[in-house]
Amino acid sequence: WTPSVLAPNWSRDAIVRSAGLQEFPSSSTLAKSNPLATQHEELLTSRVSTSRSQISVLASESRSRRGASLSGWPASVEKRSVPDVEEYDSAAIESVLDGDVQFMSTELMAVDEGEMLEQVKNWRQAPWDRTFVLHPSSRRRAVLDLCSFIILCADLLLVPYVIAWGDDIDAGIRRSTIVSLVFWTLDIPLHFRTGFYKHGELEMRPAAIAVKYLKSSFVVDLALVFADWIDVLLQFLPHDSGVDATNFWKLGRMMKVMRILRLVNVMRLSRSLEQLNRIPNQMLSEIVHNLVNMLLLLMTIIWVNHVLACAWIAIARYCPSDTGLHWTSSVVSGESLDTYEQSSILFQYSTAVHWSFTQMTPGSMPVQPLNSIERLFNICCLVMGLLFFTSVISSMSAKMTQLRMETNKRDTTMGQLDAFLRQKSVQGEIALNVKKQVEQRLGQRKPM
Repeated sequence: WTPSVLAPNWSRDAIVRSAGLQEFPSSSTLAKSNPLATQHEELLTSRVSTSRSQISVLASESRSRRGASLSGWPASVEKRSVPDVEEYDSAAIESVLDGDVQFMSTELMAVDEGEMLEQVKNWRQAPWDRTFVLHPSSRRRAVLDLCSFIILCADLLLVPYVIAWGDDIDAGIRRSTIVSLVFWTLDIPLHFRTGFYKHGELEMRPAAIAVKYLKSSFVVDLALVFADWIDVLLQFLPHDSGVDATNFWKLGRMMKVMRILRLVNVMRLSRSLEQLNRIPNQMLSEIVHNLVNMLLLLMTIIWVNHVLACAWIAIARYCPSDTGLHWTSSVVSGESLDTYEQSSILFQYSTAVHWSFTQMTPGSMPVQPLNSIERLFNICCLVMGLLFFTSVISSMSAKMTQLRMETNKRDTTMGQLDAFLRQKSVQGEIALNVKKQVEQRLGQRKPM
């Protein structure tokens, strides 16, 4: 390994000046420190040894298979012998190995000049700089992505609830929001140490990772975490700290604004789904994949109605009324004088969810808007429900049709196979094994 071999068109001084090195390393040092050279040498050695071992294994297997009997198969199956690998011309085998060596040597010599210069520039880079960088497809990163998706789903459910009831929420929900906040705070530095793919190539350099994250979602993540911490600090502010009522009113408004900003967490959903797509699609069959998509659509419907229900309660609790009444001011039933406002949080929430579902379906319930803001919100929900529910129902119908077609296709194929096996009088044990194998193949997803 000399500079003339790696870059024949460059002079020694030019390489030293371009790389910014005081002294170009020796050939032995460069061969040890250059990961590209080490990788090619190891690959060349392993490929030659593997080729020779495979030839010996094939020779032994061919001798054992030569006298094999196929008595378990039908008479229509023609027996075929496996040729002995030892009968092949040894000169041809040696030529194949020589061709591999020449190919690897040519590939090793044909190093791009720009890539070689980049290797020399990174020659003195500290090894710890890349030690703590997570591979985007590693198990640790997959576990972190799964945890982020679960915590994000919990946030999407709890944040509207916290906005609607404010300080009346349970202490357990407060603790869960703090746990979520700590996780998202630690997630920011982890993104600075997670590699990514650029134009199909894996990028693990910390500087490139930091530039990409700063240009993408760093500002949004930092703003969300900052708003969450402000909200938590305002919740723990003592009421007897000497602050007058006006300042407390301003702090209350600030807390509401910070909680509304937490709804921007939905922007993280697309990124979490993209991270979960790193899991191989081959792990799920077509039928299971369609069922998962239908379940996601159903969960989307439930979440949208959950948000509408919390908004319906928040309007009654915080918004002014031009009539002096809210929907929570109406009585629960004619036999009792208790209003919805006097009922429990669980009953208020269940009533609001029932009301939100009636805005998207032809259902009805006795809860009615009692002021202008509630009436306008009701109209907006009716329009949105008409558009949203129609699109979701059409998507779910398409998924169900596709699932039914896949099931019918699978049943038809298995029926044809069963008829063929009976026609050929295949033994029962062999027929059962064949059908199990075909069922397994049909259950696997086709490669993307």
